[in-house]
Amino acid sequence: MDNIDRMGENIFLIICNRKDEYIFKPYLLQYECHFVDSLSKIRYKLTKHHFDILLLYINFEQTPEEHMLLNYIAISFPNIYSIAILKEPICRISHFLGTCGVKEVLTYSELNKLGIKLSNIHNTKITLAKFSIFIENYPLNVQKILFFIEQNYLNIFTMTDIADYIGVNESTISREFQKNKICSPKRLLMYFKVMHSVELLKNTNLKIKEIADLSGFTNEQRYIECFGRTLETTPNEFRKKQSILKE
Repeated sequence: MDNIDRMGENIFLIICNRKDEYIFKPYLLQYECHFVDSLSKIRYKLTKHHFDILLLYINFEQTPEEHMLLNYIAISFPNIYSIAILKEPICRISHFLGTCGVKEVLTYSELNKLGIKLSNIHNTKITLAKFSIFIENYPLNVQKILFFIEQNYLNIFTMTDIADYIGVNESTISREFQKNKICSPKRLLMYFKVMHSVELLKNTNLKIKEIADLSGFTNEQRYIECFGRTLETTPNEFRKKQSILKE
């Protein structure tokens, strides 16, 4: 294990060839990292250490062994946020990784985005507790929906995304939320995204369009509309008020 100063409790497992470590270290200096160069060692590492949210996968060959391993990780460690890094964009491999629970795919040419991605994932993550929703208070079928939204809100764009994952239709999900006195799933998803953006507005100098993208909105205009509906102001006005409060 590298002796690297830690930021909070974030520990990463980096799966790559030893000769490629130098590519990633400049982007991960503030984190504790475990580099692994053999797929056979990964399962052992996962059972012996606690890894927070992020795995980086490098240079996949789409072998059955890899497919089984990635599915094992997705099922056994759902809180680990997975990003794949490929030397070049290859659609078939990106699709393969997506079927195994990998959340995002970057290429080597996009490594300059890694710092923002890490900050976005680790320092801005919104939980159900933010909305006074405590998952243990609900039936198991509702818990499953709430947990899925909490873990994946940045990558959910329609209610169909939720319904497809859970395996029930949208009206059933809405009925269950109503029965348990929770706001609609669509509204809850909007709250998650807006509050995620609030953290970015307060803690970064990113442009509004960039914040919209990083908060899971399909476009800037949609983001501004949802922000106004939730907080009765605009992202720019909110940021200005925050700047005044800091003075």
